[in-house]
Amino acid sequence: MVLLAILFVIAVVMLLWLLEVKLGSMTVMGKNAGARVTGPLFSMSASGSIGKAITYGTWKGRPWCRVWFKPHNPRTATQVNIRTALALLVAYWRTLNAPTKLMWDQFASAYNMSGFNQVVSRGMKAYVADPGIAVVPTDVSVANAPPDDVWTWNAV
Repeated sequence: MVLLAILFVIAVVMLLWLLEVKLGSMTVMGKNAGARVTGPLFSMSASGSIGKAITYGTWKGRPWCRVWFKPHNPRTATQVNIRTALALLVAYWRTLNAPTKLMWDQFASAYNMSGFNQVVSRGMKAYVADPGIAVVPTDVSVANAPPDDVWTWNAV
């Protein structure tokens, strides 16, 4: 019985130590920073949550743990507009023919990016440059080829 109590105390101390691991200026307690772990829960890997206390997972093959938090999605008007703009840019990319995609890929190679990433990046910069635009899911168009492209967003 005494041995079991000692093991329990050691386990609690180890858990508290994991929760207080410092990551730069942030700690896991009160923040959602994840600590790297080896052999989480005395196994080779762990994922998921234990109650509403601690969450385990992997990121790029590295195991981590952090304090559990309830995810939220407020769906503000700005957030909905940004998501719609991103969806329109993806739809725009899918409508491009192969030579146009190749042109974007060649232009983007100077920035160590793919053509798709360049289209999304430039399109979002053009969208954010005019924050008064409210996007409805219909269209986005580009007048010229890069680097002189002119983005046109449909305004409400």
